[in-house]
Amino acid sequence: MFNMTYDEALEHKKILNEKVDYYSKRLNEFPSSKIGLIDETVRNSKDYIEVKNNYEKSFSELRNFNSWFVKEFRRKRKSK
Repeated sequence: MFNMTYDEALEHKKILNEKVDYYSKRLNEFPSSKIGLIDETVRNSKDYIEVKNNYEKSFSELRNFNSWFVKEFRRKRKSK
């Protein structure tokens, strides 16, 4: 799947985490009700849809990477 050293993988993981954090913060900037629900007019806005899609895509990338990372570097992580 990925072809990188342990240090390269850690750097890539850091970048993916930052990307997820960025889009998560952007999602939290949208107004919500007292119980945390996003109004339907906001959910249907182009800006919200774009940020939500980017968040879901980056989260999926991170999840897939973490799955590979754990399997690939299991022994390396145990020795540290």
